[in-house]
Amino acid sequence: MKKVIFTLLFLSSFLGLENATAQTLIPIPPHSTPYTGTVRGFWFTAPVNFTITGLRVPPEAGAGDQFIQVVKINDVPPAAWPTISPNITTLSHIQNAPNGAIQPVNIAVAAGDIIGVLGSVGSGTSVSYSANATPFASSIAGNPIMLRRFLHQGAIIAAPAPNYSTEGDNFPIGRVEIYYRTNPPAPVIIGAKFYCSGSDIRLISRPPAGYENSDYSFVWTFPDGSTHTDSIYNFPNAQAGAAGPTGWYKTYMTVDTGIGPLDTSAVDSFYLYVQQTPPPPAVQRLITYCQNAVSDTIPIYGQNIKWYSTPTGGTAVTVQPTINTAVPGTFTYYVS
Repeated sequence: MKKVIFTLLFLSSFLGLENATAQTLIPIPPHSTPYTGTVRGFWFTAPVNFTITGLRVPPEAGAGDQFIQVVKINDVPPAAWPTISPNITTLSHIQNAPNGAIQPVNIAVAAGDIIGVLGSVGSGTSVSYSANATPFASSIAGNPIMLRRFLHQGAIIAAPAPNYSTEGDNFPIGRVEIYYRTNPPAPVIIGAKFYCSGSDIRLISRPPAGYENSDYSFVWTFPDGSTHTDSIYNFPNAQAGAAGPTGWYKTYMTVDTGIGPLDTSAVDSFYLYVQQTPPPPAVQRLITYCQNAVSDTIPIYGQNIKWYSTPTGGTAVTVQPTINTAVPGTFTYYVS
């Protein structure tokens, strides 16, 4: 007699981001003219999680070393001129960098963060002004953003700017190149299928497409809160209830790109539920018909009844087989 299969509830949710291990430049408007005296830049709201990997003041700003500052703006909305606000957090401050060289950084940015960047070259705080007035339509990983004017009424040569302001539309921005990569998508989980209590469960995590050859590691969180770093987990003779593997599982992947801290992927979460095996359907073991008699529906008690012609394996059907009473003999069927 076949047994009813258990229930495994698998809920998967992950944020799929593009595989962008290479640096990508946030588009900025073309150069118009140098501006000297006080530092300028632009600000935007991050549409997705990403990592800033490189910064550069374009050579059109002029000669001399680069000075760059990246901040998180904590005012919502950002302060507008003539208001000057100190409510910023400096994420990076680069001083005396060679002119024209991209400066490697590793700055994690979360979706919704308001980011401001300032950049100049030389001792005279020379800025590359844009030819296009704000707002300038740009994008990050295919998601639209608007670049708007960001300023500090001073220099960032000796120290980072302690305050900032913004100005409205129809002003040029200070051009700074921001290079980025998006975070890896969540790992792929294998093993989400139906098991019954007493069966063997195997969960496997694999890197998403495009990351198979990267330097990655997995981090699992089990229902009891413990963390694990293997890629395969076996639960032999899995049992229902508190003693079994039922519960929420989470897994993510870290990737070592060789630049700064590890990249962290999106998280995949799923609920594993192992149920006690229901009893087999109730049915009369021996049913007798006279030859050529009309065969009635066989009385059977249970839900989602499946019929088989073999005791193990075979193909299930959900409709009771037709009994041919014209031919004497014995016919055996199996139900689950």
